[in-house]
Amino acid sequence: MRIKVWPFRYTVKLMLFLIFYTSLVNSIQNFYTFPRLAIPLPVWVTLNSPLTSPVGAFDLLQLMLAHGQAPLLILSILLIIGCVFGKIFCGWACPLGFMQELIIKLRSSMPHVSRSIDIAAKKVKYLLLFIILTVSTTLAISLKQEWGQSYRNALGVFSYGPTITISPDTTLTGTLPRLLTQGWLAITQINALTVLKIFVLIVFLVGSYSVPLFWCRYICPLGALMGIFARYSLLGLKRSPTKCERCPYCVRKCPTQVRILELPWEKFNDMDCILCFDCVDACPHGAISPKIP
Repeated sequence: MRIKVWPFRYTVKLMLFLIFYTSLVNSIQNFYTFPRLAIPLPVWVTLNSPLTSPVGAFDLLQLMLAHGQAPLLILSILLIIGCVFGKIFCGWACPLGFMQELIIKLRSSMPHVSRSIDIAAKKVKYLLLFIILTVSTTLAISLKQEWGQSYRNALGVFSYGPTITISPDTTLTGTLPRLLTQGWLAITQINALTVLKIFVLIVFLVGSYSVPLFWCRYICPLGALMGIFARYSLLGLKRSPTKCERCPYCVRKCPTQVRILELPWEKFNDMDCILCFDCVDACPHGAISPKIP
């Protein structure tokens, strides 16, 4: 009997979730105060969230560009991690991904998106990545010119990073608790930005219940960036042609609907593969396994 990967993966994700949300852990126990971290990681944790401790690499990238600094160190970290480990941080460490996996467990069966819609929708995150990097980079360049401050003023709160401002985890852990504690006073002070943040949170929650890893598959610009690097990663998967009977179990189990059976059997590094190894667990013949390099 083969050992399943998923219990170990969920244990790791739970432990990292508690580490990333150290302020939440500190608020519910008094035995030990966990320190806040300052390590840029390729996971979705927002600087504006009052409960998270590490620095999300993508947020830091936007913030450095917003101050006219070249984020060479951050890009180097993302490049090295992506080219060595692929998107394994997405599957094993990202707290927002963990939230989505818990939400989809509320359903009795895993929904399936039609192939045409899935392919088209996955392009959205690359469009968002292009827009965010374009805005942040042009702002960084403009800050070296006389019209930089005018550009920053025109962008408003989004000048310090679009995803930092309207991230669903920021709204869930910061904006909503503040509105609930302030009561009627908060309702009278709701503005267009607050409405936008709540709308993004609703899209995240409804989407996560409707589609496995909805945010990761279609929205996450960090996942899009890591996916570009992951195409060349040392860590990947392989499929044994002698063991594989081309049954659909691996494809059905994949949370991002990677078309495994259409990829090269020697080794495949799909841009949407988060290396969760659910396909490894699902294969009844043991045909799929990790491969380095």
